[in-house]
Amino acid sequence: MTRRPKSSADGFSLIEALAALALTGMIISALATVTAQWLPNWGRGFVRLQDAEMLAAAVERIAADLAAAEFIAQSDRGQAAAFAGGTSSVTFVRSAIGPNAYPHLEFVRFAESRNNGDFALVRTQAPFFPNAAGSSDASTSFRDPVALAREPVRIRFSYADGGGGVWLSQWKGQDRLPSAVRIEALDPLGRVLPSSTIVQLRIKAAVPQAASDGKSQTSPAAAAPTDAQPRLDPSSVSQSP
Repeated sequence: MTRRPKSSADGFSLIEALAALALTGMIISALATVTAQWLPNWGRGFVRLQDAEMLAAAVERIAADLAAAEFIAQSDRGQAAAFAGGTSSVTFVRSAIGPNAYPHLEFVRFAESRNNGDFALVRTQAPFFPNAAGSSDASTSFRDPVALAREPVRIRFSYADGGGGVWLSQWKGQDRLPSAVRIEALDPLGRVLPSSTIVQLRIKAAVPQAASDGKSQTSPAAAAPTDAQPRLDPSSVSQSP
């Protein structure tokens, strides 16, 4: 008895179909394993990249506000600048900005506060009114809070006092503005992140006032050169690109 030659219309045998299904299942299982391992890593990397971009934008906003700080006497009893800075907060005066803002001065404050159990650096603002008592923001009502940076990232400020490359942790009650402000973004281990930067302040002392007799008089703060820049150590902070 002779076997009939196999034609193209006969199809697969049951064993061949089972073998093909088994091979397809193995391929799908391998792809699912690789995808399950790759997707979480991709998601974490995307979140880190997004956080880094948001932090860079926050530091850029802080730097832009500080670069526009102006020397304004905080009261009519002296030439102390309306500028108060600490390690986790800074308050200063700048020209108001915004699409509907009329020309005027305003207080801007960056301060760390607790929000839902976590620390956040919040930007607030308030109209500027000279205070004869000498307190620039004790009775000022700040509004329009905007959270710029949240834990685990912390923002720290330090202030340069002219030349010498010395950075101070406090700046308050001075007759001039600091030469520069260093903005450090720190991770949970205290390491400086690449978004950190240094801002040079353009106005550091009061503008000379003309006396009634026509002679120019200058306050001790204004008598000092206003273009002195601190000698900054590039290794002291990581600059953002």
